[in-house]
Amino acid sequence: MKSTLLISSALFFACAICVGEVVFSSESEKKAWKEGIQKTIAQSKADANEAAILKLSDYVYKFNNQAKQPELEDLRIESAEALMSIPGHALYYQNKVESMRAEMVANSKKSPDEYQDGEVDESEYSRYSSRALSILKYLPSPETVAVLAHFLDDPDRGARPANDAPGLPVYLHAAQDLYALGIEKPPVGEIMLDVNKQHQVDAWKDWWNEVKSGKRTYRFKGSPIEYGPDGPVTPKEVSRREHDRQPTPARIPVATAEEKKEAPASAPVQPEASPWGKVAAGLAGLLVLAGGWLAFRKRSATKV
Repeated sequence: MKSTLLISSALFFACAICVGEVVFSSESEKKAWKEGIQKTIAQSKADANEAAILKLSDYVYKFNNQAKQPELEDLRIESAEALMSIPGHALYYQNKVESMRAEMVANSKKSPDEYQDGEVDESEYSRYSSRALSILKYLPSPETVAVLAHFLDDPDRGARPANDAPGLPVYLHAAQDLYALGIEKPPVGEIMLDVNKQHQVDAWKDWWNEVKSGKRTYRFKGSPIEYGPDGPVTPKEVSRREHDRQPTPARIPVATAEEKKEAPASAPVQPEASPWGKVAAGLAGLLVLAGGWLAFRKRSATKV
């Protein structure tokens, strides 16, 4: 009984300080492990090369999946922010996926005798593209939006992945991940596999075409920054775009010089008489009548 309790206590202690697939013997060991990763993240951010993109991508995927725990929230945020600070963090995956697609198409034309082990086939391509896009959905940056929008025009959009290949076709995965980025007021909700998927993909394509043409901007939830197809947009440009979308007011026709010559001259408009002039004229008439009446009375009195 006592040994059972000791084993249970040991298991509880181990689980209490385990992080994902890593188990620590003490809190100090776990702290040292986190500090080591933070140093690696900082160094990768400073290097800003392909190796740094791959290293930070591994951290982003791990801390959002296998090791997604509240105590590692700081590492999840730091790794994503460091990766997004590297120019080309999303374009790297666009180029890699398209390169693998081209290799897959070329290999699909080979006979079984010509195909060699290790060459890219449909299963490997689908697996890699699914993993790549699963990383991008945790990187809310304008570069990521542009790359995912690019994949909406996946030339293999009618194909289904191999039976042993995980994930969705690239174009559906891209639409799903655009929604996962947390864009404010998305054109459509989360991709639902039991409804018209083409309609949902087309809604994102129409949305992106409006962004590219300058008809709209977008922003991520919780951020005041507005973005266009090439990055942040200044408030002045946003205001101008809003102004350009307003209906044009009707213009008042202006007569030409010749039309003015042909138009008949109108009679000059007489100014309207002031009402005080009429009052003054009335008072003057009364004074004249009063004076005449007094003069008449005076002559009558003299005769008597």
